[in-house]
Amino acid sequence: MAATVSTAPIGFRSHDGTSQIRGLIWAPERPAGTRAPAPRGVVQIVHGMSEHLGRYDGFARYLVGRGFTVCASDHVGHGKSVPGPEKLGCLPAQGGKDVLIEDVHELRRTVAARYSRQTPYILFGHSMGSFVVRAYLARHAEGLAAAVICGTGTQPLALSKAGSFLARRIAASKGEDYRSAFLDGLGAGAFVCGEETALMRSIEGHRGEPKTRPPFPAVKGLFDRPTLLNNVETYANITWIFNHGPEAYAAIGTETSKGTKVFALGGKITNTGLVEVPMGTTLRTVVEDIGGGVPGGKKFKAAQTGGPSGGCIPASLIDTPIDYESLSAIGSMMGSGGLIVMDEDNCMVDIAKFYLEFIVDESCGKCSPCRIGTKRLLDLLTKITEGNGEPEDLDTIEELCHHIKQSALCGLGQTAPNPVLSTLTHFREEFEAHIYEKRCPAGVCKALIQYIVDPTKCKGCTRCAQGCPTGAISGAVRAPHIINQSKCIKCGACMDHCRFDAIYKQ
Repeated sequence: MAATVSTAPIGFRSHDGTSQIRGLIWAPERPAGTRAPAPRGVVQIVHGMSEHLGRYDGFARYLVGRGFTVCASDHVGHGKSVPGPEKLGCLPAQGGKDVLIEDVHELRRTVAARYSRQTPYILFGHSMGSFVVRAYLARHAEGLAAAVICGTGTQPLALSKAGSFLARRIAASKGEDYRSAFLDGLGAGAFVCGEETALMRSIEGHRGEPKTRPPFPAVKGLFDRPTLLNNVETYANITWIFNHGPEAYAAIGTETSKGTKVFALGGKITNTGLVEVPMGTTLRTVVEDIGGGVPGGKKFKAAQTGGPSGGCIPASLIDTPIDYESLSAIGSMMGSGGLIVMDEDNCMVDIAKFYLEFIVDESCGKCSPCRIGTKRLLDLLTKITEGNGEPEDLDTIEELCHHIKQSALCGLGQTAPNPVLSTLTHFREEFEAHIYEKRCPAGVCKALIQYIVDPTKCKGCTRCAQGCPTGAISGAVRAPHIINQSKCIKCGACMDHCRFDAIYKQ
């Protein structure tokens, strides 16, 4: 006999900041006065584009009949999560992918809190929802029992018409050229499409994922035809070489790295912008002569080259020539030509974590070393920056980095460990300070800093106490104040309110 199913509404504020997310929980109906049995597991459905949770009612009831509890919510712009008719079918134009992922996570947190930690929790992603689940796993896989990725299959005519209707509504409200940032993160706008085979798959209309080689693109590339793929900078040099001759071009640069290189100079630097220098120009020349040095009297600490998967070069190697071989030898790379300058106020552990967060978010998820390995690296770095690091974590990080570099499918995964390995090599003392001393030398990692009142400077004006949002500061008028570290949330409001420089962080 089929189980009688009860449904209960559930809702929360979307991470877009304005919409209200509506959802349902399907569970076995129980007679009054009886205790509900523990479910075999909780299944959370993540629906597809132009879908809504009502379309999955039959499927949800089927799962309930087999002992599961089921939950689902309508995405922003879908079903009952639409704030108004004009927003039907509209995903957030900015950060759409992040909104959907975090809304999925919010529903999971809300529902999972109702059950024991031992209750298996499963995500079921259908169609576009499968893309959302794949991106979700890169951030929040911890604690999940399983995830099911389901394609579109053959859809009925009614659904096809519904999809067309939504497409027309989106075009009418946003313009024919509108494209959700969420979809950009899955295709043409994805960082992984910097890898040549992923880019070609995206051009062909598929999800941007790398392909195994051989065959190489020069043999079988775009639409299975021989393809020559280079970046714009390379093609831009061709005209100059034709006009001036290969000998003139070869005369610029070094023996093994010919020509010039364009860098996007940014970060803690006086002069930002695009600069073009001959190969072999030293990092010092770019930072000090062209960039004008670090502003505010701060000391140059490091430069990161090669984009998010490049390496960090310490101040001790500032005279390194900028060419392919020299950068590779010190754990960095030329990459896309980004050059980010950092000063003494930057925490290098936090920097490594920052770049890895980007890599984890942009991984296509096709290969396990990149999909799982980079997430585990990020977990370890987060653990260290939160003050929970252990000495053995450093060995684990190094070992994991080398495994990822050797086994990842494409260049994104193979170079993903670079920011971590280079900072660990050149700034190991900062990692050790975080682990052994539970201290962030740069005063960046909130969990490891303390705000202290200097009693010799404090006038007891009470401005800091008045500005503290948690009431962590106490003291009599005209007497030195004290900060209760157990209540302090490290917001820095006390320093902002103090007029006597009596508060410092360590």
